[in-house]
Amino acid sequence: MQYVIIFLMRLTGLGFLMTAILLTVFPIVNLFASSFIGTYLTPMVALVFCFGLFVNNYSLYKKSVVNTPWHASLIASGLILFGLLLSIISNIVY
Repeated sequence: MQYVIIFLMRLTGLGFLMTAILLTVFPIVNLFASSFIGTYLTPMVALVFCFGLFVNNYSLYKKSVVNTPWHASLIASGLILFGLLLSIISNIVY
């Protein structure tokens, strides 16, 4: 039970951190490079959140007998990374 509570605290902290970055940093950056935010920075924040979710889910899975959805968060991280790489390649080619 202690591992589950610690996991929830870490996950909540990660969510608050990502929300704070989105609400404080991105409006300032949007003034100077609006297309850069939509193309690269927003998916990067989503990637950091999903990867952090994977790390926390996997550590909870290893430390306790709780069956966590770490596979799904790893797949989501991979899909976000794949989409981000496609955006980078498409901007280089075109």
